Amino acid sequence: MLPSSIYLLLSYFAENDMYQAEPEYDTPWWDFGIDTIYLIAGLWIICIILLLWLGNYLIYNFLNKKLPWIESPGKRFYVQLFSSAIYSLLCINATYYVFKVYFTEVPPDSYQYILLNIYGIIFTLPVISIHFGIFFMTKWKKVVIENESLEKENIKTELTAIKNHIDPHFLFNNLNILSSLIEPHNEAALDFLDNFSEVYRYVLKNKDTELVDLGTELEFMSAYLFIMKKRFDKQMRIEINVENRYKSRLIPPLALQLLIENCLKHNKISYENPLEISIFIEGKSFLVVKNSLQLKDRKKYYTSGSGLANLEKRYQLLSDQKMLVEKTENEFIVKVPLLTLD
Repeated sequence: MLPSSIYLLLSYFAENDMYQAEPEYDTPWWDFGIDTIYLIAGLWIICIILLLWLGNYLIYNFLNKKLPWIESPGKRFYVQLFSSAIYSLLCINATYYVFKVYFTEVPPDSYQYILLNIYGIIFTLPVISIHFGIFFMTKWKKVVIENESLEKENIKTELTAIKNHIDPHFLFNNLNILSSLIEPHNEAALDFLDNFSEVYRYVLKNKDTELVDLGTELEFMSAYLFIMKKRFDKQMRIEINVENRYKSRLIPPLALQLLIENCLKHNKISYENPLEISIFIEGKSFLVVKNSLQLKDRKKYYTSGSGLANLEKRYQLLSDQKMLVEKTENEFIVKVPLLTLD
């Protein structure tokens, strides 16, 4: 049965006797023995539901762009609650006015508006509460799924490490023995061995770490680039320009090493056309790795590489900020977000 509140409001439609007894005609095809006021009430309710859904959907999307939940959840909650409540009441009042005037040619009086807004608040608040409940439940479920995915990725990484890496103590013991066998005056060999040890030590130390500060990653890159320069000599040129104030920001460990390897993997390298790589900060929030574009095979694209895809997935699990990839005619650019613990 129609709620008494709605019936009471819509019963005012009958004020102008428009629904008094009509002459006896054959029953029309649309008359199923239902009181006309119930048909109008049903139409009004359907109209309100559609407008409330559409309006609150637009409000939600607008606030997602202007005031995301992640930036200020408390402020967002109250702004959306207030906006949705005001819109809902305006919608209910406007539709009631249109229906009342259209069907009775008599506008609603103040008493009807008061009654309408009282019942509108009673109806709107539970609906908004249910909406927030569903939203937070969905977010909570998403976080749980992401955490499970991250745990599975960590387990997979650990299993891969077990399969592919020999025992670290065995390796370092043999590196020490190798160092003792190198002639004392062979500084180049000793430097190479020391830097190789630092690279391997960093990989082992951070294999279970989600984030490291940029300063630590750059120190590791110094040892890694020493090895790469010994390998490629003047066939590659690397310029790093990162101010000290950004070195406390966070990135996934080995992210820079992966990006440098990506440059070397896909580009031609020679003394005539050395590969140029630049590492710098852009917009205070992105670490940029840019290289000259000298593709080995034009049919292969960077975005199809598993290295970049894996790094992008790690960022998706750690933050809402996205990694950006750009390709021009002469350059390939990757921008990774600098994260914080806030």
